[in-house]
Amino acid sequence: MDVFSLSNKEFLFRSPRIIFGKGKISTIGEHARAIAEKGKHDKINAFLVTGKSSLKKSGYLDKIVNWFEEANISAFVYNEIGSEPTTYQLNRGKELAIQNKIDIII
Repeated sequence: MDVFSLSNKEFLFRSPRIIFGKGKISTIGEHARAIAEKGKHDKINAFLVTGKSSLKKSGYLDKIVNWFEEANISAFVYNEIGSEPTTYQLNRGKELAIQNKIDIII
């Protein structure tokens, strides 16, 4: 695991976890909770980074937000990322994550 500092904030980076199989997306809340290492009743603030519209159009954005709510996770959706993220988009995301006291970025 690598820890690095950015704007006097510490971040823990873990290699991506890939969970594959029919219906596995419905377990996103419990996996996010385990990665954030918080107890079952602790509120988690998740920063969900998506493209501009495909997740919404597919209907999964609302489902994911609902699965997060069931796991006691508040989802902050950041959907301003294009296919080639700009420095502005990345810096804006970083600032929003800090302002919203984000525990986990997905």
